Amino acid sequence: RGLYRYGTRREYSYSGNVTVTYNKTFAEKHLLSVGVDWSLAETKSRSYSFELEGFSSEDMNFLGNARQYMKDGIPTGTKTSTRRFGLTGNVNYIYDGRYYVDLAYRVDGSSTFGSDKKYAPFWSTGIGWNLHNEKFLKSAEWMDELAVRASYGIQGNVHPDQTPNLIVKLGTYDGIAKEYQSTLYKLPNNNLKWEKTESYNLGIDFSFFRSWLSGTIEVYKKIGKDQVVQKTLAPSTGANYVAINDGDVDNKGWELSVNLNPVRGKDWNWGISFNTAKNYNKVKNAGEELSVTWSDYVNGTLVSNGRSINSFYAYRFKGLNDEGLPTFYGESEKNEDGEVIITTQEEAFDAAFVYAGRREPTLSGGFSTNVRFKRLTMNANFSFALGNKVRLNNLYYESGQALPFPQQNMSSEFVHRWREPGDKTVIPALSDNAMTFTTYERKFPIANNRWDMYNKSDLRVVSGDFLRCRSLSLRYDISSEWLRKFYLSAASLSFDVSNPFVVKSKDLKGRDPEQVTMGSGTVPPQRGYSLRLNVSF
Repeated sequence: RGLYRYGTRREYSYSGNVTVTYNKTFAEKHLLSVGVDWSLAETKSRSYSFELEGFSSEDMNFLGNARQYMKDGIPTGTKTSTRRFGLTGNVNYIYDGRYYVDLAYRVDGSSTFGSDKKYAPFWSTGIGWNLHNEKFLKSAEWMDELAVRASYGIQGNVHPDQTPNLIVKLGTYDGIAKEYQSTLYKLPNNNLKWEKTESYNLGIDFSFFRSWLSGTIEVYKKIGKDQVVQKTLAPSTGANYVAINDGDVDNKGWELSVNLNPVRGKDWNWGISFNTAKNYNKVKNAGEELSVTWSDYVNGTLVSNGRSINSFYAYRFKGLNDEGLPTFYGESEKNEDGEVIITTQEEAFDAAFVYAGRREPTLSGGFSTNVRFKRLTMNANFSFALGNKVRLNNLYYESGQALPFPQQNMSSEFVHRWREPGDKTVIPALSDNAMTFTTYERKFPIANNRWDMYNKSDLRVVSGDFLRCRSLSLRYDISSEWLRKFYLSAASLSFDVSNPFVVKSKDLKGRDPEQVTMGSGTVPPQRGYSLRLNVSF
C-alpha cells in the first residue's frame, strides 16, 4: 500500500562573451565605428523520476522499503547537452551627422542541428537620413528632428523541440519477452537547419515645435522561412514523423507612438502620449498536421494554412430541441434519411466547426495624460484592444452535466433557462442527461459530450474589444519652504486607484476581456486604492 513519488533535476550552464570596439572621427565629418563580438555558451541538464509502491506501514516510508515500482511503471529520465557559438562583426559609418549606414554579419553555431547544418550566417544592414541636419531645413526652426531610416536583415532561431539525433523511448515492460519495449521517438535528420526570419523595417522619427509634438512611425514585414514542421513517414520506418524545414509564416504590421505637450508653463503643464500597433500574421505552410484532434480546434492550438496563428474554432449551435437540450450542426454522421454523409475525420471537423476568430487583438495600444497645476499633479493611464474574440466562461462541466445540488453556486444565466415548450431562450434546461456520444452514433470523434459542445459553441463567442483605465493618481508636492523647517529635502502626498473601470461589451456577461484562459473562470484585475506619504531627508 502507499505511493512514493520522487523526481529531481540538475542544470549546469556557462557562457562567455568578448567585445572589441574601435571608434575614429576623420576630418570632423566622418565617424567610423567597428566592433567584433565573440560568444560561447553551454548548458547541460539531467533529470529523472520514479514512482514506488508497496510500503508495509506509514512509518516505513523510506524509498528503500518499497516493494516495487508502480505497476506498469518504469523510471523516466532525460539528459541534454547543448552548445552555442556566435561571432559578430559590425560597422557603423556616419557622415556629417546627416547620413548613416550600419552593417552587421554574424555566424551562429548550435549543437541542436544536423551535422551538416550546425553553422549558419546571418546579416543585417540599415541606412538613415537625418533631414533636420540638412542645410535646406536649417531655417525651419519649428523642426527639432526629422529622420528616416530603413533596415533589412535575416535572423536565426533555434526551435525548442528539435534535435538531429536518433532518440529511442523506453516503454512498458513486456511480461512475455521479459524485456522493456522501446520505440522510435524521433528520427535523425542531418539536414535539419536554422529557422530564418527576413525582416524589413521602415521608420520615421519626428519632433516639432520644441517637442510640442513628437513621435515615431514604424512599418515592418517579417517572413519566416525554413520553420520546423513535421512530415509524416511510412509505417515501415518505425516512426510516425520526422522534423524538417518546410514551414512558412508571414507577419506584417505597423506601430505608432505620439507625444503631445499642448500646455507648458510655470504653473500649468499638460502632456498626452499615445501608442498603438496593428499586426497581421498568416500561416502559408504549416506542414502536415499530425493526429489533429477536436481539442486542437477549440483550444486554439491548430495551425492552419491561410489563418492567423492564434485562431480558434467553435461548434455550430443549432438550437434547443423540444426537451430544452442543445443541438448542433454536424453532430450526426447521417442525414435525416439515415444515410451516412460523413466518411472521414476531416469531413467531421468541417461539418462540426466554424472559424470563431483570433485570440489576440488586431489593434492594440494605450494612452496616458498628465496634468500639473503648481504642486498638484494628476496622471491617468488607459489601454485598449480591438479585433479579438473571447469565449465565455463554461456553463457546464467539461465532463458532462448533472442536476445541481441545492447549495451549489450557479451562473445567473440559468435564470433565463428553458423550462417548458415555447420558451424563447438559448439557455438549455437543467437535466441529468449525460448527452455523450456512443460508438454507434459516431465513428469520427468531435467532442466528449454535447454539454461541452455548448460551452465551446459559436453562441458563446463574443467580442473582446475593451477600453480599460489602468490607473488614476493624484499627487501633491509639499513646498520646499515648509520642508526646510523640518530638515526635509522633499515630501509628497499621493492617492492612487488601480483598475478603476473598463468599457467592454455587455455580451461578456461580467467576464474580464483580458482573461487569457478560454472558457474557464479566472479572477479579473481587482480595483485597488492606496494613500502614500513619501519623505526624503
